[in-house]
Amino acid sequence: MKVGIVYADKVTTVSPTYAREVHYPYFGEGLEGVINAKGNDFIGILNGVDYTEWNPKNDTLIYQQYDEQSLSEKVENKHSLLRDFGLANTDNLDLPMIGIVSRLAEQKGIDLIINKIESLLDENDFRFFI
Repeated sequence: MKVGIVYADKVTTVSPTYAREVHYPYFGEGLEGVINAKGNDFIGILNGVDYTEWNPKNDTLIYQQYDEQSLSEKVENKHSLLRDFGLANTDNLDLPMIGIVSRLAEQKGIDLIINKIESLLDENDFRFFI
């Protein structure tokens, strides 16, 4: 990674806060020297969603567009996703569905999910997607 940082024109990381933190040894993991040398060419880009681009009212990548006036249309997206995963033939299409898009790392809280998932599934009926 060090060589990649040295020869990169620009380097980005997951947030402006983390970009500031990795300038110091505790977070820099031995890379703080090359990170500091990048100066303004090392930046953090905040994780998040552009709600204009990913507005379900206009999103052409979902099965059914909807807005606050047509929330009942939203369920078609869930049913289509279940069909895509081969789960549409299950008993109850209306079970709650929980999804996570993340690295499977303790830093992101996956350990909390792993420690609770079995008891959650015993006590509740839902689908969980990673």
